[in-house]
Amino acid sequence: MGYSTPPSFAAGEHLSAYKLRLLAANDDHFNGVADAVNMAPATMGRSWIGTETELIVWDGYLYLTQDTVKFALYLSANDDGQHIHLWFDYGGAHAAEMCAAWATAGEQALQTFDASSDGDYPKNALYRVTAIMHRDTSGTATGELRKCYEIYTGALTFGAPDTFTDGAVSSAANLQELADNDVYFRAIESENHPCVGMTHNVAESTTQIVWTGWVKHKHDRVLYRLQMAGTVGWTFGGTLTLTYGYGDALAETVATVNTETTTEGTHTLVNAFVAGAWYQVTARVTTGAGVSCAATVHYVEEGAAAPDAGFTPIGEFMPGQLVWGTTANMRTRLALLADNDANLNGRLYLMNHAVKKALYLELGGDIGGTYAIRRRKNVLYYRGKNLTMTWGTANSASLNDYDGSHPYWTLDLGAVNGLVAGQVYTISSSSSEAEFAQEREA
Repeated sequence: MGYSTPPSFAAGEHLSAYKLRLLAANDDHFNGVADAVNMAPATMGRSWIGTETELIVWDGYLYLTQDTVKFALYLSANDDGQHIHLWFDYGGAHAAEMCAAWATAGEQALQTFDASSDGDYPKNALYRVTAIMHRDTSGTATGELRKCYEIYTGALTFGAPDTFTDGAVSSAANLQELADNDVYFRAIESENHPCVGMTHNVAESTTQIVWTGWVKHKHDRVLYRLQMAGTVGWTFGGTLTLTYGYGDALAETVATVNTETTTEGTHTLVNAFVAGAWYQVTARVTTGAGVSCAATVHYVEEGAAAPDAGFTPIGEFMPGQLVWGTTANMRTRLALLADNDANLNGRLYLMNHAVKKALYLELGGDIGGTYAIRRRKNVLYYRGKNLTMTWGTANSASLNDYDGSHPYWTLDLGAVNGLVAGQVYTISSSSSEAEFAQEREA
């Protein structure tokens, strides 16, 4: 069951089984949200590819719903005047520097951009986010936008529920607190983001990172779809290794592929990754002499390995039932509603990522990628040209091109025949112009 607008409670009215049932159903919904699979956002750091002195190292869009955007840049070296500028609404009427110049070797501490500072950025609109690396003449640094997401800045807050004890008198206000928490939880639901899939040809005798992203660790189950194939004129050979926590002492191999095949699977992490800490996820290919391969990362995502032990599903509320407070083993006890709210408050938070264009800048031409989304919400927001949406075994449809009147489009996913919740679908562009995709509730 999905989310329903919670009821209100007033002094003097009869306690309604229907109202309590709504509160319990909403908690079940939010428990599913807290445990939901989340695609890993791509960062894909870039190095200089020619003699240019400016290079776009990250380019994409953020659908703005809040006032505050968090971000962090990375620069591998700062000699030869190398530094990175980060822009909000790049190329737009109100372009602003989120970061004027990150010129320190290493990763930037998490920074804050106030999108409400001058009223130029109305909410519920799409804004281009672009990171540009600069050098004087011949620097060799790699630049990267490792994190970029908005956080909740609304006025709603969580209210610690009161204790419901058998024999004590509870008030309408005690129950209204639970209803108000449902409204708050709904406000901090994150949108559903895509994974940016990429294919790279890897030459002989090479070790190359073909995909990378940064995730804020929440769950211990990693889901993936990887592919290895041959390249024209070469003998196939190579090993693709997907690693969670790359470069960290806890680094763990998720999957290894060394045959011409598509591999879809899951891996439960065994190392003690810390909830809330950031970890790099990479797909790395190694080839030997005389062999080559084409490596594809279709998607990487993180989900719950098991139900959260702190959340208790509640029994059905029915008219005429006794409703308990704290008596053990009574699943219609109100204390469970309060306890579940406290549990959800520790597991839910809003983190709406900027979405990278499905494009990788490469010497000699750009490589177009594919958005992969596991359906969870009702409406797809998208931007691009020459787009095709593919789902199921043989379903596809063309999507609208953006233009001056439509900087993005929406699609009612409920009206897409055969596309069910939990199913992965893709969006690609024949002209490498898939620029944004994200699911929202409306």
